[in-house]
Amino acid sequence: MRLLLVEDDATSQGFFRAALEALPATVDIAGSVAQALRMGSAVRYDLWLVDVHLPDGSGHALLRQLRALHPQVP
Repeated sequence: MRLLLVEDDATSQGFFRAALEALPATVDIAGSVAQALRMGSAVRYDLWLVDVHLPDGSGHALLRQLRALHPQVP
């Protein structure tokens, strides 16, 4: 399973990465909307986990954009 974690806080990134890799899963981390869009366009993820408040935009808006690119991903 490959997951995209979109989180700008380093402490939260570390916590979530450790928990998700224990599933096991491959976890890629983006710290911004722009980075998440670049990564989401280049790689097919099985699941996105997105922070609501990001430094360059809304997690809600990001999810709408990612779903438009990959409607099959939950």
